[in-house]
Amino acid sequence: EIYFLTDGEPKELRAFWTKLFAQVGVQMPSKSVPFAVAFAGAWLAEMGWRFFNFFGCSLPRPPITRQALVLLGREVTVDDSKARRDIGYTAHVDEQLGLQELKEDYVKSKNNDN
Repeated sequence: EIYFLTDGEPKELRAFWTKLFAQVGVQMPSKSVPFAVAFAGAWLAEMGWRFFNFFGCSLPRPPITRQALVLLGREVTVDDSKARRDIGYTAHVDEQLGLQELKEDYVKSKNNDN
């Protein structure tokens, strides 16, 4: 079984990503490419990676895949009611505190890289 976990309220994933990136000073783009165009580009990237890997190049993975695009390119709402019902999940950290902790961990990791 797979369960989504939140702090209790259903979350729109893009809104959460926007808040998360804002915590570390990254602004999400306000413009977007039509989904069909991006999907075609992701398909081309996947085929290019397969082509080059077929001829012996060892490339890890394309910069975007159709699977990632479906997750990131469409509005997705995450709801943890199944986890609450099936396994008794309860949140221990609210969204704001979680974002703050992620920011602190990010800053620490950046400082350790230098």
